[in-house]
Amino acid sequence: MAESARAQIPLKTATGLLAKLIQGLRNHSIYDTAQASRWIRCIVQIVLDQRSARILDSAQPVDDHEDLSMVRTVVEQAVLLARSAKSDRLGYPSEELEWLTTTLFNLSIDLYISSSSSTKADEPTNVMMPHFWASLAVEVADVLALDGPTTDTVTNGEGDTGTLARILRERCWSLGWDV
Repeated sequence: MAESARAQIPLKTATGLLAKLIQGLRNHSIYDTAQASRWIRCIVQIVLDQRSARILDSAQPVDDHEDLSMVRTVVEQAVLLARSAKSDRLGYPSEELEWLTTTLFNLSIDLYISSSSSTKADEPTNVMMPHFWASLAVEVADVLALDGPTTDTVTNGEGDTGTLARILRERCWSLGWDV
């Protein structure tokens, strides 16, 4: 079968299936928080990659509310999972929380730069607002800080202990965002 003739499932279906798999497996004894964190990364990366490709391929503004809402749902699951995994010896991996934090903050900056609308946080729950993603990034960084010392590039191996959250808050404040 030719490469271009291969059947592909729509992004919404693929990411929806992964999200259901993550949620459904939480109740099974084979559940692995570290594996779930990688699936969450995959979902977020797939959606953001598709968003970027649509933006590059389109001369018109792209309405990506549905895709960003999907990312929001998956990230909220990740936060709940990370908080609940604190008591588990195989908790949510710190490097995955760091990746998620920086990815969400970068998304907020991308939206801020490309936004022709107000940059004020007048709609704090709107996924199209940069402030929303910055706030969510800080929330994930706060969960990371609860995890205790980690070895990461932010602190040169001395442990996070809230450094990433503090840096992001400072950057948000410099943009006038209250997080």
